[in-house]
Amino acid sequence: KEQQADLQSKLDELENSQNAALDQKFLLEEKINVLQEQIALSEQAIQDYGEMIDQKEVELAEAQEEEAKYQEEFNQRVRSMEERGNVSYWSVLFNANSFSDLLDQINAISEVMDYDNQVMDNLAAARQAVADAKADLEENKAAEEAAKADLESQKAELETEQANVDAVISEIESQ
Repeated sequence: KEQQADLQSKLDELENSQNAALDQKFLLEEKINVLQEQIALSEQAIQDYGEMIDQKEVELAEAQEEEAKYQEEFNQRVRSMEERGNVSYWSVLFNANSFSDLLDQINAISEVMDYDNQVMDNLAAARQAVADAKADLEENKAAEEAAKADLESQKAELETEQANVDAVISEIESQ
């Protein structure tokens, strides 16, 4: 009876140990499922970042084209001013044939100045757009790299947990 009780005690211990191992296996499998979901989310995030990067590269190229256009317009205005020379208000005043002619010339000069200011404003805005697009592009690339690093660590953790499950299964089978 003592031997039988001793054997029953050992069997109960093995059964408890096996149940604990099965519980551990179940928990590890749940953790693996969560990790697989995280990996899927990380892969989707990487794909989304790739699309955003492509979009930002297009925006950057467009902004650079716009900047080049305004830069050329600005260069033409500067060349035109150099060729024409400086126009002073005194020369306008003394060269006017009448008061009406004076007002017309002053108005024309004012329009040219407004146009020149608009060209410079457009160029400055285009340069800012290029800088913003570059910053956004770099930010998206950094976020993509971070997501890739997270993905690699999640995959490594998944492999570790799968090895743990395999070890628990081996332990259960040996018992």
